[in-house]
This record gives sequence, C-alpha cells and structure tokens, in this order.
Amino acid sequence: MRLLILDEPTASLTETETAILLNLIKDLQAHNIACVYISHKLNEVKAISDNFCVIRDGEYIGTRPAKGMSEDDIITMMVSREITSLYPHEPHDIGEEILRVENITAWHPTNTHIKRVDNASFSLKRGEILGVAGLVGSGRTEMAQCIFGSYLGKYQGDIYVEGQKGQIKNCAQAIEKNIVMVPEDRKKHGIVPIMGVGKNITLAALLFR
Repeated sequence: MRLLILDEPTASLTETETAILLNLIKDLQAHNIACVYISHKLNEVKAISDNFCVIRDGEYIGTRPAKGMSEDDIITMMVSREITSLYPHEPHDIGEEILRVENITAWHPTNTHIKRVDNASFSLKRGEILGVAGLVGSGRTEMAQCIFGSYLGKYQGDIYVEGQKGQIKNCAQAIEKNIVMVPEDRKKHGIVPIMGVGKNITLAALLFR
C-alpha cells in the first residue's frame, strides 16, 4: 500500500501553483497511490476527490461520493444546517469621508522611467469597504504602500485624512493617523526578522514611547 496524506497543502500557494499540485495528485492517483486530502477549500475537494468525509467538532459526520454533491450540500453537512447565503448583506450606515487619495504616482525604486502607479485617486467613507483589484504587478500593493508610507521608491500625490491634508512619509506617521496595514507578504514585510517575537508584537506601540 502507498498512501499520501496532504494537510492543507495549498494554504500558501497561488492559484497557478494550486492547479499544478492538483494535477500532480491526479497523476499519483493514476499510479495507484491513495491520497487523503485535507482542506477547507471545497472547490479543490470536489476537483480531485472520489469521496469525501466531513468532521465537525471532532465528530465524524459521514462520507459521501463527491460526484453529484454540490458545495452547498457539503457546507450543510459541515455546519449541520442549510446556508442560504454565504455572504449576507448586513445593512449599515455609511458615514462621512475619512480618506481621500489624489493623483498618487509611484516610480520603480531602481528605474525611475517605470511607473508602478500612475495617477491613482479614490475616496473612502466611514464604515465603507473599498476593494482594490488588479493582477500581480498592476501596482495595487505599491499604492497601498504609498498610503502607509512604506514604499521604497519615489512617489507623489496628496492624501487627506478626515479632511486634513496629511504628511505621511513613513509608517510611524501613518500609525499616528490610525492607518495600519497588513502586508501581502507578511513574512517579508510584516515583521523585523532580526528582532524577537515579543518586540515584533509590540513594535507599533514602541513608536509612541
């Protein structure tokens, strides 16, 4: 017998890398290697599984053939009730404008002939969620870094916080204005690796000491 157990193998993979891995697993199946694939990503489970089993709060709920089962059916087994809306709209009040970004332009850190962000503008109101979409390399991350003051290259533009034009030249100034950022690559940009865990946890608080 040959058995491979994979526990959340795509947690840190991109969509392209995930597709490659799923194809490799199918190849293993074709060579009579059995696989146990543990995941909360139901589309992956359905894509490669012959059968699936559901465990809830440590209790075995049941096993079903993957063919003919929808994601809604699997979710119902997982939560023991029918889910009519995964993302229900909760009405809430939208307040006044708290952030306005005007004409943000950022140049490549080592090649100033290349613009990473070109004349971007938007506004954000209190209680509002603004989604920023773009492919890798489109400038979405660089724009966020400009707002947070962490972009390493040259950039220009105006940022207004609660109606007041702000001078955000570094992360400390952004945090003083209650602007924080969770970076895309947390291992690279979210910690200071030469510092211990304790100092990393309290790093933001140290700015005000």
